[in-house]
Amino acid sequence: MNQCLRLFLFAILLISVSTGKSQQQENGRIAGTLTDSAGGVPVSYATVAVFDTRDSSVVNFALSDDQGGFELNRLPIGAPLRLLVSHLLYHPVIRNFSLDTSGYMELDTFRLIEKKNELAESVITWEAPPIVIRNDTVEFNADAFVGRPGSAVEDLLKRIPGVDIDESGNITVNGREVTKITIDSKDFFANDPLVLLRNIPAKAIEKVQVTEEKDERGQLLHSGNVTINLTLKHWAKKSHFGKVYAGYGTDGRYEAGGMWNFLRDTLQISVLGYGNNLSQAGFSFSDLYQMGGFNRNGIRSFVQYDDGRIEANGLNLGGGKGISESGGGGFNLNYDIPGKLKLNTSYFMGFNRTKYLESTITERYFGDSTLALRRSTDNLLKNSTHVINGEIRWIPDTIQFFNLEPTFRWEGSNDIRKRTDFNAYLSSPESTQIFNQNTQQSGGYSFDNYLSWNWKKRKNNLVVYGSQAGYNTHSDGLNDYLIIEQTDTSVTGSPQLQTRDSYNKSISLNTTFKHTYTLSDSVRLYYGVTHDYRNGLRNVEVYARDSASSPEFFQKQLSTEFYDNVQTWTGVAGINRSLRKGFLAISVSGGFSDYRLRNALNDSAVNSHFSLFNPNISYEWNKSGGNYHMEYEYEQELPASWQMIDLVDNTDPNRVSRGNPALQASNRHRLSYYGRWNNSKRTMGFYSSAGASAATRTVVDARSFDESGRSVTQPVNLDDGRWTYSVYARGHYYLRTGRGKTWSHSPNIRAYVSQRWGWTSLNGTLYENRSLTFYPRVGYSLHKNDFLDASVSYSPSYQYSLTPGLNSSSGSLNQRYELELWIAPFEKLWFEGKCSYNRQNFTTLPDSPTEFTLLNLAVTRLILRENRGQLRLSVYDLLHQNQNSERTSEENALTVSNVNAVTRYYMLSFVYNFHSFNTKGSRRRGIQFWW
Repeated sequence: MNQCLRLFLFAILLISVSTGKSQQQENGRIAGTLTDSAGGVPVSYATVAVFDTRDSSVVNFALSDDQGGFELNRLPIGAPLRLLVSHLLYHPVIRNFSLDTSGYMELDTFRLIEKKNELAESVITWEAPPIVIRNDTVEFNADAFVGRPGSAVEDLLKRIPGVDIDESGNITVNGREVTKITIDSKDFFANDPLVLLRNIPAKAIEKVQVTEEKDERGQLLHSGNVTINLTLKHWAKKSHFGKVYAGYGTDGRYEAGGMWNFLRDTLQISVLGYGNNLSQAGFSFSDLYQMGGFNRNGIRSFVQYDDGRIEANGLNLGGGKGISESGGGGFNLNYDIPGKLKLNTSYFMGFNRTKYLESTITERYFGDSTLALRRSTDNLLKNSTHVINGEIRWIPDTIQFFNLEPTFRWEGSNDIRKRTDFNAYLSSPESTQIFNQNTQQSGGYSFDNYLSWNWKKRKNNLVVYGSQAGYNTHSDGLNDYLIIEQTDTSVTGSPQLQTRDSYNKSISLNTTFKHTYTLSDSVRLYYGVTHDYRNGLRNVEVYARDSASSPEFFQKQLSTEFYDNVQTWTGVAGINRSLRKGFLAISVSGGFSDYRLRNALNDSAVNSHFSLFNPNISYEWNKSGGNYHMEYEYEQELPASWQMIDLVDNTDPNRVSRGNPALQASNRHRLSYYGRWNNSKRTMGFYSSAGASAATRTVVDARSFDESGRSVTQPVNLDDGRWTYSVYARGHYYLRTGRGKTWSHSPNIRAYVSQRWGWTSLNGTLYENRSLTFYPRVGYSLHKNDFLDASVSYSPSYQYSLTPGLNSSSGSLNQRYELELWIAPFEKLWFEGKCSYNRQNFTTLPDSPTEFTLLNLAVTRLILRENRGQLRLSVYDLLHQNQNSERTSEENALTVSNVNAVTRYYMLSFVYNFHSFNTKGSRRRGIQFWW
């Protein structure tokens, strides 16, 4: 912790007094009236705008009211200003003026002259009006709002009155959410606006059009949200932007990568590639999701884990625990084909080689005895993955919409894992040691496809969609283990060598029909039918021998020929009704699910029939800048197929698992709440959610430990009317002051707390269990434009568990203090650092805490024309203390785990940002070095 404090104090010394110029007062006001010159009739809906003549920027604008009146405030006093009045039916009026110290001016009545029919060859040039209203679209002339040279689209939108953009790229117009941004009516960047906001210059935009939200067919959705369309100037319809980076350091550490985006009218291509041996993802989540285009081409799942690992559709994009080397690359392509046909496709591949070393120590309490479990793992994993995605959208008219989204994935891996387990009951001379080496090679493919048809006309809306998915994988491996049992009088050992060959395949189909009928503007009825079908085979053949030279024999009790056939029919009916500022939804679904499961090797079979009933009621409302949602749901939670057939898996001989044919569905009641609120300027906000659930016949893992410390786990249902309960609450509060000013700061608080009352099944006995989890976080950030970004945070993690009859209590506390700093005391030189202090201990044991500090530092020099290049010297883990350590408490156990981690290295890196717009732009930090 002392190292982080010293770094923070050093940073404070570097912060100089701001030399920003004093802000000019902007509290002036003008008012006036517009009439027709012919009859003196008031002219309404005319645009009245005030420009600053020094840079031609728009200061403020308004529309005249029904009486022709207008009023503009927040005008600078003493500045040279220009008033422009424009209307589609009248000639524009221009007047230059400035406000004196009184700050107010009452203008004379403006008499507008109506436009007459003019000869086609006559051309009259006037200043373009900054705003024009065309039916349901408000159109802004971008040149009237462009600020300083080199500004991006983000700066352009911020200068338009009523538009607000937060740090995450969320946009509102007069408090209404912007759900999509398009370029020339093409949704290349509809779901990742930050690419547009921060990479395309404002001067490339001709018009900014704001309109009500519409669906793909151009029909109004009446959602209350809006969309923004940006029209490009002719010279900007062909452009590209991106970045590349490379670095090499001590201990052979390296990294390299690049992203390139090409945009040409109806075509967009994104290409990326990366490689490193730093146990880091090649790009940050935002880079992949936005500039890389991963969310535009059928990506079904995109996950960022706590350990830094990033996966898309199961494709490992780098990162994770242990020490890993990873790389990959691919492309995204979007093409708007004439005839309302849109094509998206992508291909990505990735490889990963991870060396994973882990040691864990667990103490499990049984009331009158304590079992100590120690495990060490040495794992070398190599895998490679290829993923192809596609999407075809066809919109033949304003009534129909077709969508097709196929995905194909291939994966191969080689896994070599060595485990050593040591089990011993404290105060007992007996112990068991297990040496287990497992080698497995696997490969296979999977696919899924989504097809839908949407038909909407007048009050009827029909939707038919279906999905198809399947996989086909195979693997073969060796499982060589030796079990040594020691007593006070003898030592015995039982070695065994197992060969495992497995083959898995499955196909699943889903078909859904839904019809919605609109009774009125406030009431909609709907009903639908869904059919799900799954058929699969899991074949595992296990052969064993006592030694490499002994004969091999088939182990039927450990082998599987498992046939999985599940069919489900579900019907649903509901009503949606608008109530005041809210929306009420009530639905009821019901049906049945049939399981036909069979293990052909031992002629065991499970035939189960489940009846389904699922009522749901929710209410959502908007009030005073906030959105709130409450929902109640009752449902049956069906067990998984593999849980219901008695299959034994002893790949890990110390922790064997098996199925349970007697499993039943659980019944669960859920109540949930979600809310968010922002003030009108989005400088303060609060996000919150909470929920509670109660369930009967809950499925729990029944664990049985023998005298050797080995365990067998089997899922079972709670019976005798036992209930499980859980509640949770989550909140996030933030405050941003000084937005738009030179200095700004933002305190924020996050918290998550959950409480669970459940049951633990241990050695054939049920024990009541209560657990508490608490994750708060307090942070503060300070920002000065192009000079300083600093943030500090404190985030403890507390876990507590109590199981009467087994242990008094078990608790763990993991604390993390973080400081991040970026400072640029010179125009082309900046420094940055990240320091985190970690402290972990058990609150219910007098043990010594684990403490370590991770300190990363870097210095960057801007080079090359327009500061496009960055040369960076960095050091990771300067104090050489980095650890992957964790302490957890659950049920009747306390666990300490340690995993190998990347430690100190020095690296010299180069980053180059390129684009074709020839603008200076603002500082870009290139890539994010430390996740």
